[in-house]
Amino acid sequence: MSNVNVLCLLASAMMAVQAFADEPKSTVAFTDTFDRTGQVGNEWKLNTKEKHEFVLKDGAVHITRNTDAKHSANMLHQAQFQNGTLAMRFKLLHEEDSFNVQVRNSQFTDVKQGMLFNVRIANGTLELQDAVVAYHNKKAMQAKNAAEPTPTQKAELDKATAAVPVKLSIDQWHKLLVSVQDDQLAASIDGKELVSLSSKSIGHPTKDNFRLEVKLTLVVDEISVTVK
Repeated sequence: MSNVNVLCLLASAMMAVQAFADEPKSTVAFTDTFDRTGQVGNEWKLNTKEKHEFVLKDGAVHITRNTDAKHSANMLHQAQFQNGTLAMRFKLLHEEDSFNVQVRNSQFTDVKQGMLFNVRIANGTLELQDAVVAYHNKKAMQAKNAAEPTPTQKAELDKATAAVPVKLSIDQWHKLLVSVQDDQLAASIDGKELVSLSSKSIGHPTKDNFRLEVKLTLVVDEISVTVK
């Protein structure tokens, strides 16, 4: 091998090493496999006052909403990141089951409870939404006692929402992966990216907690947040 070829190989190797070194490091901000008994614990905040059920069983948390309650069954946990992923294994038990993953900033006072964006899953639809735009549109409609949004409000909401049809098997495990990079949000189910959205609130520099909102029932086997 000539000296020129050797130098080229060395240069390529050095560039590859540098590219690897320049890749952003990933760290796990939070993880839970629910592989325990007793109370849910692990610093989860549950809205048990409305008598929802959160039961650890067979290495998973089984969530059941009290249908007489005003609000959904909620589980909230701290996890601070700007860019990263949220992954969870879940199981729907009934055709009508649905849930929402809401990412929030507790110090963001522009909207109720600091909500930034939603990832809603039902057996039929996967939806991403800028929660700030949706909240302000809702408040504007309430202020005018309007049943429908104005054309401008509808256009804003349409721009801040992305949805696709999805068919999920009942009583089978599925994996949701939510990816955040700057103002880009994407959601994959079982390894296939299905929908993405670009909107201002997604790019908020600080997301410090997330909440699972369960309409009826949901089983979660594991959940993690990774920071990039």
